[in-house]
Amino acid sequence: MLADAERRARLASEEPDPEVRARVLALLARSTVGTGLDGQAVSGLLGAITADAPKTGSVLGAWTLIGVLGEGGMGTVFEAQRSDGHFQQTAALKVLKGLPSQAALAYLARERQILAGLTHPNIARLLDGGATPGGQPYFVMAMQDGLPIDQYCAERKLGSAAILRLMLPVCDAISYAHARLVIHCDLKPSNILVDTQGRPCVLDFGIARPLDEPLASSQPSSSSLRVRAFTPGFASPELEAGHAVTTATDVFSLGRLLECLLGDHRIDAELSALIRRACAFEPTDRYGSVADFRADLEARLDGQPLAAMPKTFSYGAKKWLRRHWQVVAAGLAFVVLASVFTIQTIRERDRARVAEQQAVLERDRARQAETSARQISDFLVSILDGANPDAGSGEVPTSKLVTQALARIDTELADQPAVQSELYATLASVLSVLGSDQLAHESIQKAIALTRTLDRPDQLVTQLQQLVALRLESFDARDAVAPAREVLSVLEGLKETTPKMLAEARQDLGSILSMQGDPEGFELLKQVAEAQRTLDPNGLGLMDALHAMAGYHLGKREFCRGRNAAARMPRTAIEVPAV
Repeated sequence: MLADAERRARLASEEPDPEVRARVLALLARSTVGTGLDGQAVSGLLGAITADAPKTGSVLGAWTLIGVLGEGGMGTVFEAQRSDGHFQQTAALKVLKGLPSQAALAYLARERQILAGLTHPNIARLLDGGATPGGQPYFVMAMQDGLPIDQYCAERKLGSAAILRLMLPVCDAISYAHARLVIHCDLKPSNILVDTQGRPCVLDFGIARPLDEPLASSQPSSSSLRVRAFTPGFASPELEAGHAVTTATDVFSLGRLLECLLGDHRIDAELSALIRRACAFEPTDRYGSVADFRADLEARLDGQPLAAMPKTFSYGAKKWLRRHWQVVAAGLAFVVLASVFTIQTIRERDRARVAEQQAVLERDRARQAETSARQISDFLVSILDGANPDAGSGEVPTSKLVTQALARIDTELADQPAVQSELYATLASVLSVLGSDQLAHESIQKAIALTRTLDRPDQLVTQLQQLVALRLESFDARDAVAPAREVLSVLEGLKETTPKMLAEARQDLGSILSMQGDPEGFELLKQVAEAQRTLDPNGLGLMDALHAMAGYHLGKREFCRGRNAAARMPRTAIEVPAV
């Protein structure tokens, strides 16, 4: 063990973050206080324990040790065969490490009792238990053939959907244990094996604690054992700090496990929100139960909205459209054809009247075309809103029809910028639903360029907001800043703009900037919160603004992966009004 000065120098060379260094020093200090043993005494004790420790070939009760399967902080796991002559059986036998004190004996006796009460297809089954001739307790578990879950996922190159499906039975097993007042407290890849059939099995409730166990112990050794038994990187902040644990402790570990299995390259906005909620620093900010965490995993697999995501209309609508894309595609094909036919009919009718009243007809044609285009756009929206999700339909190729419609707008409506603008904006929505993000961006940008020449600020605001939504859906938040700023600028220049409209525009811009950690975004959100307090002190607008402000603080804290994550998170108080 290094002297204090050497230890500090070594930490300074290895870790630049002073907060991390301070926490490491605090943990080291806590681990060495009050031992009452010098190095020579500890060496003697360890030598005595090692001399009596079971080894390959030893016989413990009805079991003969065949070889070592693994070794951890709590004990050594052997492969064992039944040798009492009654029948043949292979099992995993775990022997507790350390001096066989009363606390250790009570601890493993409790562990055996916990496991004996858990009967679930995804939890390893307890077969036997006892003590070695040297007094070290052991227990025997059914042998589990398989790979650690992280190795299983890596070797089979599982995608994110397959990983989520693999997590579902793990969640079922932990929910089953929680229903019987048992917390695992050590969920990590090596404690979950997956067999060749893809069935995961949760192992080693080695530091599990019943929920009804007292939070404090009269025996210091027992308390010390409970506090120190955790795996850095997967343990919750309260477990690392030695505080009382709840089912939220396992929710945190499941979130870290999912993050480990997915890897950064597979985590999108939804999965990031799911993991962020499961791994929240405060237990009350996490999912209320493992069942709630599992429900969001299933929602992701089924294309349903996630509880961890903001409850916005655009998010819910997008999820609905993705689930019913075949119905929507068929409807869109019909709408595009009807739009092209209607526009052509209007143009033919207008040409027939040109000879009779040229000047009047030219004026009426422009007005009629503009009105018809708006009616077509409203009809398209009504088709999307009223689409029957139960109507079955095969796949309809619509990309060619949309491309033709765009070409017709360019060639046949070149002298009608108002009609062009409306239809470009409408087709941008269609293209977004079909997944043609690039064409959708080009269409809405053409619509905006045309609207700028028409002196229609209300229409310009609507189309700019559509552009902001498209860029956010493409995870292009930086490029969404400019149109969001312009929306606010245009509204500030209009006499008919209401305080509510300005507050919503400022909140949109503030939220986008806050996502990028820009302090200007937080200042805008503060303005919105003050405005909403005046408009409706008990309304959802104020709560949304405060929620966005909280999101800014969470983003600045930047949850870190690893054992010292909790130490890097500053606390920020946010005032919440009484409702």
